[in-house]
Amino acid sequence: MSNDVTVPDSPVDPGESRAPEESAPTQSTKARRIPAFVVATVLILAGSAIQLPMFLSLVKQRSTLAIMIAITYVLYTALVLWIFRRIVKWERPTKPATALAFIWGLLVVGAFQLVANGGIAQLLLAAGGVKFYNDWAPAFSASFTEEALKAAGVLVALAVSARRPKTALFVFFIGATVGLGFQVLENVNTTFGYALGTDSTNIKALGFIFGFRAVMLGLFSHIMYTGVFALGLGYFLTRKDRGFGKRFGVLLSGIVFAMGAHFFNNSPFLKATFPDSPVGNLIKAIVPFMIFVIALVVARRHAKAVLDPKTESSPPAR
Repeated sequence: MSNDVTVPDSPVDPGESRAPEESAPTQSTKARRIPAFVVATVLILAGSAIQLPMFLSLVKQRSTLAIMIAITYVLYTALVLWIFRRIVKWERPTKPATALAFIWGLLVVGAFQLVANGGIAQLLLAAGGVKFYNDWAPAFSASFTEEALKAAGVLVALAVSARRPKTALFVFFIGATVGLGFQVLENVNTTFGYALGTDSTNIKALGFIFGFRAVMLGLFSHIMYTGVFALGLGYFLTRKDRGFGKRFGVLLSGIVFAMGAHFFNNSPFLKATFPDSPVGNLIKAIVPFMIFVIALVVARRHAKAVLDPKTESSPPAR
């Protein structure tokens, strides 16, 4: 009987063969992650110092509504993150990186966009007066300050993550989670604003804003903007089989999409036609949403070709 051992050509579990080197972090990995973690911690604490006093003042006025909002959006966030995980099932960030991405959108973007928007307000008032400011401030502030801050969150979460992305889906998960965090913050603030401004009941305020902003327009907002930017960034970082020019072009396209779609959505276009209706927002979101879906489908096809053992022999999608 022979004692020779035959070594298979490929590992038993193809998925393991592609797993990132995360079991034993190297010095270079630690050198990258520690400064990013420090930066993230400082900015999150600063964001908390800005946001929490404002939130606590709202809670004092409507404590029951605050409890209802907390329960609703904890469940909503868990459901959306579960959907994200299903979309990127072949490659997912770690839970700490996911938590950082969400908290960044919730606290850092929410706090510092207030500071940055004050400067934009002064410029717009000086350039065009009060009417120009009222019409265009949401478009300029959203497309520049919010998208820049969310993009920074994607980069910080990637730097902190113990895993390295192998496909654009990994980066998409982080970007969409940053967008989700900021979207939840906006929805919470809008709910309190509607309840206090219209003296509505708690159930009416929560139901109306949640139905309008989370259910009807949820996928047409920050998840979409930052998700497409992240897909472009992910393509740039992971598609080393493509030339630098093409990779940079895809990255630039993601940046232009995030800023342009957000600018267009917040612009006064169609507001006169549909002054008190979400129809205008839905019309403006149709084309960007189609681009978002197409980009995500292409990214999933490539990830499946690269990471799914069942399609191991298939050529990667372009």
